Amino acid sequence: DVVATAGIIAKDTGKILAMSSNFKLDNYETEIPQEDGSDKLEKVDECKNILELMNHRRKPSQGLRIQQTKYQILQMFEESTSSCYTVYGKKTTGGCCLAIANTAIIIA
Repeated sequence: DVVATAGIIAKDTGKILAMSSNFKLDNYETEIPQEDGSDKLEKVDECKNILELMNHRRKPSQGLRIQQTKYQILQMFEESTSSCYTVYGKKTTGGCCLAIANTAIIIA
């Protein structure tokens, strides 16, 4: 219904090109679930993970995280007519949408 925060980053470098006043991509440490059921403290680089997701169409091993919030990826698809690659994510209340264009990634 309402976009609370949004940003546009360069698809090759991750440099922020435009943003709402409260938008940021963080670097931090957090517990990441491992395949064996344990948790491991890892450094998260949200920008790097988004670039991997959008440029290589691969889910990052640390998941989709924006502003220290983890989103469950619901859908990843490429529009057949425009070749626009889009990802939808959700959290308990709210969600996110990412789309890649020729030179930029839009995050909302």
